[in-house]
Amino acid sequence: MASGQPLTIVVCKHRDDLSKETLSGVSDLIAVKREDFEKVPDMNPTVLFLYHTVYLNEDFMARCPCLKLVVRMGVGYDNIDVEAAGKLGIAVSNARFYGTEEVADSAMSHILNLYRQTVKLEAWTHQDKPLLDAPDTVEAARGAVRIRGQRLGLVGLGYIGEAVSQRAKAFGFDVSFFDPYVRERREEDIHMRRHTSFEDLLRDSDIVSFHCNLTKDNHHILNAATISLMKKGARVVNVSRGGLIDEKALAAALKTGQIGCAALDVHEKEPYIRSESILSRVPNVYCLPHVAWYSEQSFADIWRIAVGEAKRALAPGATHQDLKNCVNLQSLKLNEKRWNFRKPADRSRI
Repeated sequence: MASGQPLTIVVCKHRDDLSKETLSGVSDLIAVKREDFEKVPDMNPTVLFLYHTVYLNEDFMARCPCLKLVVRMGVGYDNIDVEAAGKLGIAVSNARFYGTEEVADSAMSHILNLYRQTVKLEAWTHQDKPLLDAPDTVEAARGAVRIRGQRLGLVGLGYIGEAVSQRAKAFGFDVSFFDPYVRERREEDIHMRRHTSFEDLLRDSDIVSFHCNLTKDNHHILNAATISLMKKGARVVNVSRGGLIDEKALAAALKTGQIGCAALDVHEKEPYIRSESILSRVPNVYCLPHVAWYSEQSFADIWRIAVGEAKRALAPGATHQDLKNCVNLQSLKLNEKRWNFRKPADRSRI
């Protein structure tokens, strides 16, 4: 760049004023549209900000010789080849801890809708069919169920999962969870039932809500076989990652009634385009375009966290150890072209 500063690139339609202000004097910043993403290596960025709809592979990163940091503008980073980044000496950070309230609130709104049929009943009014007596109401609101005592199973009990549990308990749900990464006896601290397997949770729950990262091990964890273990007519909510659910299997289960209804904020293929989705042709499913994370406040938080990490990376003499939200710190390979790797202090003389 003409200023001689490092270059930070954010892949989105436009640059936010907040980012311009907070990176001033540290890095030049330009915005690149998603459709122009392949041109980014020619610009030789030092830092790259990505949202969830942009996929970063090893070949792309290898063509960016000065790239030292990729910041995922969100929590999940399954759209980035983290292993390849580490091999190339590129740090990957995320915006963890942001948006917990927004995602939990969104999950709870989906859960409530599946029980109270709010969206379906609003659509009913568009038909100008008045509800004249009880049979009319039964027909229009079919599927509405009393919440108190219903069993909600949470897959994943991180910050968002716990926030959902707090909200759900207030409505009268009997909440349980499955999460092999949560420390032993945590369930006693938060007064919840714990399942020792995903399958046990499915058998026990009236509704299942997903709140975990997507990994190689849990891809399509909800599939035809595991769906068959669920109660007839059970409900499903996913505000986590689309790849957790086999959408073909879910579509088939919605058609047969094995799954009574579902609400998905995330999808196997994103950005979500309704006309291209198999779920557009099945009943009782509500699909949103990956927006559970958003509020005016959470959007500002993402920028604040991302910019803070970029500043740490671009500070004079900075090393990978100075990063606060790095997710591949242990796998970063020494690459002096990208980072100054600080040597451990010599304690033999102390």
